[in-house]
Amino acid sequence: MANAEIRTVVRTVKLTKAFGTNVAVDSLDLEIRTGEILGFLGPNGAGKTTAISMILGLLQPTSGHVELFGKKVDWVQSDARQRIGTLLDGVELYPYLSAKENLEVFRKAFGGIPECRVSEVLEIVGLIPRLNDKVSGFSQGMKQRLGLALGLLPDPDILILDEPANGLDPEGIKDLRDLLKGLARQGKGIFLSSHLLSEVELICDRVVILRKGKVVARGTVEELITDTAKIELAVNHPTEAEEIILAKPEVLSVTRTGNKLSVQYDPSATDITGISGSSNDLDTCRKLAQELNRDLASHGLFVYELTPLRGNLEEVFFDVLEEVK
Repeated sequence: MANAEIRTVVRTVKLTKAFGTNVAVDSLDLEIRTGEILGFLGPNGAGKTTAISMILGLLQPTSGHVELFGKKVDWVQSDARQRIGTLLDGVELYPYLSAKENLEVFRKAFGGIPECRVSEVLEIVGLIPRLNDKVSGFSQGMKQRLGLALGLLPDPDILILDEPANGLDPEGIKDLRDLLKGLARQGKGIFLSSHLLSEVELICDRVVILRKGKVVARGTVEELITDTAKIELAVNHPTEAEEIILAKPEVLSVTRTGNKLSVQYDPSATDITGISGSSNDLDTCRKLAQELNRDLASHGLFVYELTPLRGNLEEVFFDVLEEVK
């Protein structure tokens, strides 16, 4: 995280877009802040692209509005939007120009960008060795890198990225992760729409999950993962065990499949004794597992499998979508 003061530079207020009777985005409230990476998640057709288009002024909202740098803007292109860099899915580049020549074309079109900035952004995305090569010979991953360089060309405060890891191999994805984290530490705000949930978990500070145009979950990655903290156990008398476990105030739910029980609990519950600190600490999970084992043993029940589990963003994502069906 950057040392600079975190500030909200993009805010959507009840942003809504309807196409006839189909509401693609429904009263969307979100904030993009400097020094943070915000993940924007949802299944296909959730309304992510429509929301991004409204933020960028490419699509007129049906109602609601966008605020850029503290000021409400109308739906048409605003001067403030020039301070937002983008990498949208399907970026169009000039195939028979080199990487450097592509950036020169856009640098001149933008106006006011110093010539040295072309080399700077090529260095940032790791394309200096290929700066004079024609884009027609680039892999999809290299085109993504060049698209990101294009987004960085005006040195924007905010980067809005739609599936930036498309075409990247595992090494390229790691390089992208490190790059985006570095840009956030420098004080830039990153708005990342992606289907790679494992990457979002590794890179993002906060997450917004959209379904059918509505926000169905939001929070820090740690907060959302904490909500899926679970313990899985197998016991000789699962019906009796379920009753005993459900009596504990920190237990939220128990799901039974045969002799196996999946116990979801509140990691911040004060009844889990002897643990302090992060509510997502795996030690909390282990502590409760020990308590459950003792309680069941005291009732003559034998636990022959016991696994403390830390949730992950993929579980959160699918659990949330299942809940709101």
